Parts: sequence; structure tokens; C-alpha cells
Amino acid sequence: MIFTTETQSRDEWLDNRKTYLGGTDIAAILGLNKYRSPYDVYAEKVLGERSETSRKAEAGTALEPLVRKWYSEELGVQIAEAGTIRHDEYPFLAANIDGYIPGVCVWECKTYDFSTAQNWGEANTDQVPVHYWAQVQWYTGFAKLPYAVIVALDRGTMDYTCYEVKHDPCLFETMVDSGV
Repeated sequence: MIFTTETQSRDEWLDNRKTYLGGTDIAAILGLNKYRSPYDVYAEKVLGERSETSRKAEAGTALEPLVRKWYSEELGVQIAEAGTIRHDEYPFLAANIDGYIPGVCVWECKTYDFSTAQNWGEANTDQVPVHYWAQVQWYTGFAKLPYAVIVALDRGTMDYTCYEVKHDPCLFETMVDSGV
């Protein structure tokens, strides 16, 4: 497993994302993301269209370092930074994970509020929104790690809940095939 940590501005990162299909893209391509369609992926990657980032998405990105700090301190684990991981055979397929606990799991941070709280299930299960479930299947496959921890922060209470999604290698191969 090779992680490349890249220091990039947000615009450079968005430009780099045009060169590969990632976790959020694969969920959309498979029709599992109610916020993005297969056409949205095509428009971004081929036509060069860039959709506006919502304030909620921007807040989630801004809160990630704080959630990482809280999680690390409370559980006494180090979350390593991760960059883009490209597929060995198909370099146009890649994953850009939030972090990982070395040799253990992928670490992914999400946020939600009162309008989407019902999409999250019981703590310590894999009952997460389906597009996030698909996204971490992609990420665990690229990172070659057995599971992902999704840390979901409630933006209203500022409390987080942890979820675990086990990697499914057969599903990952199907996803790779659908991206090719």
C-alpha cells in the first residue's frame, strides 16, 4: 500500500480530482448517491464543470481536523494523513481518504445535522448512508485495509458517533470493473 501525501491548495486538489474516479464518484456512477448523478461525474471529469460547494460540505471539510484531534485524543490513536492512492493497473481510478490508522483501518470523517440525522443508524454498526458505505468500500480496497471507521459529527450537538464498515473484496472488484 502506497500513500502519497500531497500539499495542494483546494483548487489544485479539485483540478487533480479531474484525473481520476474516486470514492464519491463511484457511488454516483453506481446510482447510490442522491446528491450526485452519473452525469454529474461526467460533467466534472470530461466537460470540466465544477459544481459549487455547499456551505454544509465546506463546514464538514473545515471541521475534519478538529474531529481528527478529538478522536485521536479520546482513543489514544494516531491518524496518519493520506493523499491520493492510485490503482496499480488503472491509474485513472484512485482514492483520496481522510486518514488511516496504520495497519488497522481507514479513518473517514463525515458531518450531519438535524435534516440528515435519520440516515445514520446505531453506533458501532455499518448503518451509514449508502453513498458513504460505497465510498469506504472503495477506500478500504485501495488502502488494502480490512475495515473503515466512519466518525460522524452532529453539527448541532458537536458530538460524534463511530461506525465500522468491513471491506468486501468481491464488491470492491465489481466497483473497479464498473469504473473501467
